[in-house]
Amino acid sequence: MRSGRSGSVAPMARLRLFAGLRDVAGTSSIEIDEPTVARVLESAAQRFGPAFSEAAKRARVWVNGDEAVSEQPVGPTDEVALIPPVSGGAGPMTEFSTGSEPILAIVVGLVLVFLNTLDTSTWWSVAVVGVVVFWTVDVASVAAQRARDIPLIPAVLGVLVAVVSTRMLGAQGLGVTLIVAVVVPLAWSVASDESRALVALVPSLAISVLSATAVASLLLARESFVPVNRATGVLITVAIAAIAIRAVIERFSHLPFGDPFTATTLGAIGTSLAIASIWDLDLVTFLIMGVVIAASLIAGRGFGSLLRTRRVELVNRPPGLLASLDGLVLAAAVFLPVLRLVA
Repeated sequence: MRSGRSGSVAPMARLRLFAGLRDVAGTSSIEIDEPTVARVLESAAQRFGPAFSEAAKRARVWVNGDEAVSEQPVGPTDEVALIPPVSGGAGPMTEFSTGSEPILAIVVGLVLVFLNTLDTSTWWSVAVVGVVVFWTVDVASVAAQRARDIPLIPAVLGVLVAVVSTRMLGAQGLGVTLIVAVVVPLAWSVASDESRALVALVPSLAISVLSATAVASLLLARESFVPVNRATGVLITVAIAAIAIRAVIERFSHLPFGDPFTATTLGAIGTSLAIASIWDLDLVTFLIMGVVIAASLIAGRGFGSLLRTRRVELVNRPPGLLASLDGLVLAAAVFLPVLRLVA
């Protein structure tokens, strides 16, 4: 262990352990004074024994959130993360994009469209909460693969508050939801050392606000406008159409339909106007909403990739089972406030 001239202990690299490795070692993090990733792992194996060493051989190694190689040097401020192939809790659900994510998103959207047509709002509420919570787990799962723990409890609490507050307070519940969605992650960071770092707090806050406001917006929009369920029907149907169009353009890139962004925008606006015409809704209002939904779907893709990978990716589909729903969640979060402004 190195010491400075004053005799104080010099700072060392921190090794963070996840899932089974954490259980074997009996700790989630230790400080190790070694110059390379390989030496850090060797030192940890010597400290924790054969079971740890065997499990570590199958694990992935990350340094400061980026995948690392064995001989990569590490310094006193670096964080080395060791992640097994399968983790519990918010561990990896999927490592890479498989190409089937748009299909899953479309199926989820069709289920929401069907439930939205029912007279009772109970199943609609259950489905909305389930989809949004599943989305938060998916984002946290992908982030966990990159050695970033995003606490899920604040987001789940925010979603539950969204359901209760909208039921009890109506439109005012959206304001209550937003306040709770901001306060809970901040309070959680005070109680949890690992959630206090900005790399965990900022994504946790963003996911909490997005998920809670998306649920509140979808629940309120369904009941607040006459005819009931028409507004949410437009949102979900437009999102499905835009996701499908983009998936086709990305899959068959040789087709002369333009780039995915233009196709998504035109598809969203066209679908919004078509549905508004069929349902005899105000065309100007839903022209504006089509533009808003299109912008949200595009922006949501970039913001979702930032939450998942810490990089803004608009061309490459970000990893995750529900990555194609990133834009829909953002669109849902802004849908009700914008609709109230223009309707």
